[in-house]
Amino acid sequence: VLFGDWPDEDRRWRALQNYYFNAIRDCDRQVQRVLDSLHDNGLADDTIVVFTADHGELGGHHQMRDKGNCTYREQNHIPLMIVHPAYAGGKECSAITSQIDLVPTLIGLTGNDQASKQAAAKGLKGKDFSGLLQHPESANPHSVRSASLFCYNMISYLDDKWARRIFPAFASGHDSPAQLQSLLEKDKPDLNNRCGIRSIWDGRYRFSRYFAPNAFNTPTSFESLLANNDLEVYDLLKDPHETNNLALNPKANKALIMALNNTMNQLLAEEVGTDDGSFLPIRNGTLLLAPANER
Repeated sequence: VLFGDWPDEDRRWRALQNYYFNAIRDCDRQVQRVLDSLHDNGLADDTIVVFTADHGELGGHHQMRDKGNCTYREQNHIPLMIVHPAYAGGKECSAITSQIDLVPTLIGLTGNDQASKQAAAKGLKGKDFSGLLQHPESANPHSVRSASLFCYNMISYLDDKWARRIFPAFASGHDSPAQLQSLLEKDKPDLNNRCGIRSIWDGRYRFSRYFAPNAFNTPTSFESLLANNDLEVYDLLKDPHETNNLALNPKANKALIMALNNTMNQLLAEEVGTDDGSFLPIRNGTLLLAPANER
């Protein structure tokens, strides 16, 4: 968790971006070492290389840094590069994919027979896009899926005031586990903050709803959607920097908002199931804490 003030000064943003660009350059060099090693050891023709990430870097966009409770493109649009000895490289693909598609796709890229692949992928929620590697440039955004789903619930990001109070004790290293346990029992985050996120990207629109951990919901009506969620809708075709939130005028954009919400609900049903927050350690409006010796 990062908390505290970040002065809005150009020199600070340039320093952050310089660091990040150099980190990318260093990463590229390390990847090249791996590729060179595969080639030098005669393994390149028997190896599939997949390069991806778990999130991006806001890097000053929207006056934000690192990652966090948002869904902007700089954070959520991550790289995916596949090097396969059977396919020519240097091509780009515009198809929307999701991280849950990676395992089905890797299974699809194996040399096993179709029955074995299907057995290995049984029960997986993702899509196999291995068939796009032959001609990736011919794919359209919806060749694999109608949209990608992003779900976010992080306990440590629930309440910035709470984090400011308790994290110094954890960072100091002076308190015993029993003392930290006592602190957490007495001081708990505000579970009414709307910091849970469900978001989709359909190739043009990014639709996100923010809700409280105490108020998980899968809204089906316009009224319940507005009552229990804060909304963002961006048209990246017309607004690539995501500065014009169409959801600030919900009545004028009702049809679009409800269409996007229906797509989200369909993806939630397919990929998550019942989205009621039961996976979080929250019961009856209280954050539950396991004893220190059980964590």
